[in-house]
Amino acid sequence: MKVQAVREIIGKFVPDGGVRADLTSAAVMITIFVVSEELFVILNRRTRTLPRHKGEVCFPGGTMDCNDPDLKYTALRELNEEMGISPNEVEVFGSIGNVQTNTGFDITPFVGFINYPYTYEVNEDEVESIIEFPIENIFGDQCERSLISDNEYPVFEFDGDIVFGATARILSDFCNLIAPAIIKE
Repeated sequence: MKVQAVREIIGKFVPDGGVRADLTSAAVMITIFVVSEELFVILNRRTRTLPRHKGEVCFPGGTMDCNDPDLKYTALRELNEEMGISPNEVEVFGSIGNVQTNTGFDITPFVGFINYPYTYEVNEDEVESIIEFPIENIFGDQCERSLISDNEYPVFEFDGDIVFGATARILSDFCNLIAPAIIKE
């Protein structure tokens, strides 16, 4: 099963480096689930009232609070705050390589699994909509994948939603890592 293969790949992965002290620590949760043997990842469209990244597509996540014991806790706390997904219902497989942004963040992406269907309790102050993105489409023609020529960052477009910036880099890193589990089946 693909979930077991992803669990093994992420569980064995050892991110290189660490969190950069000169940047603000943040974490996101790459939350996956399965529908009819197909893997999906949950993305959010941020509201247009937030101070930063208005209307952008992103993973649930945010900055580490001083009361958070670690970045995994931060990712789970933010997932709960934004989507209403209980940390007790997420099986965290591990983390993948950090992504630094030009806005001063060092983002640690964690990968977790939830059972589907899930009843979200969306925080409407932060989340405009939920996007259940079929991971396997990234490996096919259904999802346009291009590079922004200046920085060679990936950009994904699927069903009218555009994923760019740090979110696209994290999604690209994740998909490149799990490609053997997706492509061989």
